[in-house]
This record gives sequence, C-alpha cells and structure tokens, in this order.
Amino acid sequence: YFHSDIFSLLNGLPGVVILSGSIIVVMKLLFYTKLERSELHKFSSLLLGIVCYLIGETLYFYQQYFLQINIPYPSVADIPYLLANLFFSYFLFLCLFSLINRKGLNPLPIILVSSLAIFPIYLILSSAYNFGINESSQLEFIVNSLYYTLDAFMLVPALVILLSLKKKDPFIFHWIFITVALILLAISDVGYTYFSIIIESLLQEFECF
Repeated sequence: YFHSDIFSLLNGLPGVVILSGSIIVVMKLLFYTKLERSELHKFSSLLLGIVCYLIGETLYFYQQYFLQINIPYPSVADIPYLLANLFFSYFLFLCLFSLINRKGLNPLPIILVSSLAIFPIYLILSSAYNFGINESSQLEFIVNSLYYTLDAFMLVPALVILLSLKKKDPFIFHWIFITVALILLAISDVGYTYFSIIIESLLQEFECF
C-alpha cells in the first residue's frame, strides 16, 4: 500500500506513457520502413535519446510516487536526462548537416538563431557566480552547465531546421512535430534548472532572516 497523492501520479505517469509510445513509433520506423543508412543512423540516435529520457522519467516517477521522497537536485535521474539531451543534440545536428548537404540553407535563420546561444552562456556564467559565492555545490555547477550547454545544442539546430522547412516538403508535419517537441524540452530544461537555482537562493535568504 503506497501513501501517494494524485499530483505525483499525474506528474510522472503521463511522461512515461508518452515516451513508451514514442519508442514504439520510432522502432516501427526503423524496422518496418526502408530507410537509407544515414537515416537509420540519425533515427537510431533519436531512439537512444528517447530511451534515456524514459529511464530518467521512470526513476523520477519511482522516487516521487513510490518512495514519496523530496527528489534532490542533482539526482540519479539527471544522468539519463543528460544522456538523452546529448543524443537529441547529435540527432538534430545530423539532420541539420543533412539539410545543408542536400538542399543548401539560407544563412539568415542560422544568424538569427545563433544569437539565442547567448542566453545559455549567461546562465552558465550565472551558475559559475553562484558556485563562486558558495551558493551552489561543485556538482550542481557541473550539472547545470551541462544542461545549459546541451540545451543550446538542441535549440539552435532545431530552430534552424524549423525555420528552413518548405511548405512543399512531404514530411513537413513530421519535422514540425519533432523539432517543436525538442525545442519545448530544451526550454523546460532551462526553466527547471534556472528556477531551481532562484528558489534555492531565495530559501537561503529567507533562512538568514
């Protein structure tokens, strides 16, 4: 018998279910469609990313729902989360380079989107400052920096691909779905890590009073 509330159930279970369904869809794509070797390589990295993210979500859900504990940050779930972001970044860069080689690319989206990388750099510097004044541990600084770096590696190619899509592309809706999902994932990562730092610093200031 587990003393759990509905919030912890709804917070973790939908993600596990959606990711499990996504794995089935990608595996069906890999095994039941005739893809070129380069396409197999690309979507294999996407599959690995989803699997890693599912492991992270499952660990998070288990700690929150079954163990009923306050999940620390960083936690063991951050390892598969970071690996997932690494595979997603790799997938997006492979897609971007493939797009450049096959169709060429307007430099304007690259120029516009690259400027967004300034924000993750600012967050890394902010995290370094917090570490320097002993408001965060070395492990927190490393994990935060990895998240911000990988999120930038996801955001830039995903936005470039999204802005470069043509209406006549037969797979436009597939690419919109994939890129928007990964963009939202990167934004949620940045928001989670950034606000966790803010909340922690506010709690420390409150304790001082």
